[in-house]
Amino acid sequence: MNGIDAVALALGQDWRAIESAAHSYAAISGKYKPMTKYQIDGDMFRGQLEIPISVGTKGGAISTNPSYINTH
Repeated sequence: MNGIDAVALALGQDWRAIESAAHSYAAISGKYKPMTKYQIDGDMFRGQLEIPISVGTKGGAISTNPSYINTH
């Protein structure tokens, strides 16, 4: 989540909401489960991340963030 939070913060998103949604999604079954899956496929190491993210780049709630307004 550190990399996702960093990108969300840089883009003016509410990183706390994204973090909360990801952790809620991980516990949706009643037991906290991993958000990632990894496998070795031949000579490739593959990773998959599954989380719900709803983000915007302009308009809506993002337009009320003063730091976004001043930098974009």
